Amino acid sequence: MYISPSIKAAQTVRCIGASISLIASCIIIFMIKTEPKTGLQSPYSRIIFGLSVSDVLFSLGVLISPFASPKDTVDGIFSMGNTRSCDAIGFLTTIGVANVPCYTVFLTYYFLKRVKYKKAPSAFARCEEKVIHCFIWILSFALSLSATISSNINATHYGSICFITPSPIGCENDGDYSDCVRGKTADIFAKFYGVAGLLSFVLLIAILAMFTWHVYSIESSLEPVKPKKKVIEDENARDGEENDYNYIREHAALDEEHENNVQENLPQGETDAEPKETNSKEKSKSGKIENEKLSSSRFQLSKRAFNQSMLYILAFFIVFLPSIVTAFTRSLKICPSCNDSDFMFWWMSIFYPIGGVANILIYTRPKTFKLQQDLPQASWFVCFIIVICAGGEVPSIADLVGILDSENNEECFDDNENREDNNEQNLLELKIDRVPKFIRSLSGLSDNLYDTDKAFENRHFYERDPNVEMRNDGDLKMIIGPSS
Repeated sequence: MYISPSIKAAQTVRCIGASISLIASCIIIFMIKTEPKTGLQSPYSRIIFGLSVSDVLFSLGVLISPFASPKDTVDGIFSMGNTRSCDAIGFLTTIGVANVPCYTVFLTYYFLKRVKYKKAPSAFARCEEKVIHCFIWILSFALSLSATISSNINATHYGSICFITPSPIGCENDGDYSDCVRGKTADIFAKFYGVAGLLSFVLLIAILAMFTWHVYSIESSLEPVKPKKKVIEDENARDGEENDYNYIREHAALDEEHENNVQENLPQGETDAEPKETNSKEKSKSGKIENEKLSSSRFQLSKRAFNQSMLYILAFFIVFLPSIVTAFTRSLKICPSCNDSDFMFWWMSIFYPIGGVANILIYTRPKTFKLQQDLPQASWFVCFIIVICAGGEVPSIADLVGILDSENNEECFDDNENREDNNEQNLLELKIDRVPKFIRSLSGLSDNLYDTDKAFENRHFYERDPNVEMRNDGDLKMIIGPSS
């Protein structure tokens, strides 16, 4: 059967995209598993881990299906397999297709519970997380297994993917599957997947609406007059949320422990210098300042969690929109020929397999942005590679200050053999040294990723400016920002 070069090119693009997405999801899994402090200790990390594993299965199916589809497929492009190989890879594909929407909803639901309802990670893990994880995997496994046993997994057009469809292609006629050799009950499974997909979209829209209203409510409650100096809140809640990679960890100042310790933001020694007894006016003023800080922190937390959630939802819509349009037009019998057009095949080939790429860009976005602020001479791509090579760790200027306090300027970036392994800042440098030199040179960076002169200026600035507090957060020195 003649197949146009355009279709062959689109199938090649689809395989390349699936390969890149597979690698991206594997990198996320590797970063989570090898992160020394966080790993799989927080709900956010575990949800992202489950989403990445699901995308690995999905991307693997998109990549291998063209070759695993039966070689007697009429319009197969790269078909060289058989029915069993198509069943095997289709089983994994259907699990991935079912899990990705579920985990996207799960992730946005966690953001909502964490920010709007202020539920602690430990409480969320204890009450809801395990149940949802088990439900997602049991449901997807049962559906995929039943579809495989009932011979409903077959090759689609051009052998592009092994999924739930009757065989041979086009054997169904107005709901009559009597002429089909396999997949006579494929329509039932297809409708179930369609309902599940529609439910996922409804839940995503509902969660997004609740999140939007929550952010709007907090913004409306803030005073119109903004403070002259922006306070950089970096107070971790010490309830396990420090394990999260995203902004929720970095701005988790809304926990009860932080609310009950309002003086923690004051520079060290200032609390001791305060008289033990203060008048009611000073207390009222102090309480007002702390309330303003708390409101600002709550708004920043909600806004950034909302942005992160929005990006995951947007990625989901971009990836699955072609499939949704195809399922919608087929169910309503609108323009049947459009589903088999070159345009539709190209559309799916470009966007269908890029879920892993979108996830890793969103997952590393906060850390890449932070690193760009510390390395303004570096491009986004270089910072992105640095974050990946560092295993998710982001060295900051504050980390460098900690090194410079204990070492001389000339020896700060000496060979790794001269560094102390027990120094955590040095360990970060060792991770950064894993970045290939040619990657650094892309933006004109030398082997010294940081401008040491600038670092010294920053250190002296910190020492001179009484409004900037340097404190230890765990073992790392962090910049909290100007204190009021």
